Amino acid sequence: MSQLQMSSPVVSGMPYLITAVAGQPPTGLTDFIGSAVTFTAQRNSFACVVVGDGVAWGHDVRFNEKAGAAGRDVRVWDISVNDSDHTFQARTTSAI
Repeated sequence: MSQLQMSSPVVSGMPYLITAVAGQPPTGLTDFIGSAVTFTAQRNSFACVVVGDGVAWGHDVRFNEKAGAAGRDVRVWDISVNDSDHTFQARTTSAI
């Protein structure tokens, strides 16, 4: 079994499989809506924990990743459901 790495940079625009929201498997996009939401996203052997605020955005969720006690903006994610296998995925996207 391979080890997950937690220090690699996030690759822009590439899909990350969401494995957990608040420590539980995601059940719907509404899991990602609100303040101080935490999810774990994985791509290959790299996993990252993302904390921030999510809002409904059409059929997806727009998620603003935050860092530090002051809540500094880090990046924006688009969270969606993969129609082919009904998993949840996140991709970084433009803040505009």
